[in-house]
Amino acid sequence: SGRDVDFAHPAFHSGAEVLVYSRTALPTPPPNVKVVTDESASVRRLVHHLKRAGRGSIAIEAGPSTALELYAAPLGVDALYLSVVEGEVPATVVGGRFLGEEALTARFARRSPWIAREEFGRRWRFCRYFNA
Repeated sequence: SGRDVDFAHPAFHSGAEVLVYSRTALPTPPPNVKVVTDESASVRRLVHHLKRAGRGSIAIEAGPSTALELYAAPLGVDALYLSVVEGEVPATVVGGRFLGEEALTARFARRSPWIAREEFGRRWRFCRYFNA
């Protein structure tokens, strides 16, 4: 929503160009931060905005609830880099349910093999789905 953006955060002072896409008007940002207000903000609308602005490659890191709309027809992404943690996950960090293997296979043209590794004391699996 943008309502909790803290412009004192170091991410806004790295010297990089930053875009904040928000449903609500925000206080005056630092000079390198552009704020785009869209009352109907969604991740799909953000991707469309960035493409219209001439951005060629767009990377989005988001949880299942936020990203889910990108996988509805028409597909809103060219690739999906999926990471899955195995085992118990605390309820405080569980988001919405994501698409299953069958639904992802139906939406994407191909998938890489799964790679598993231990990280942060947990077993993770990673793979990539490609639209072309």
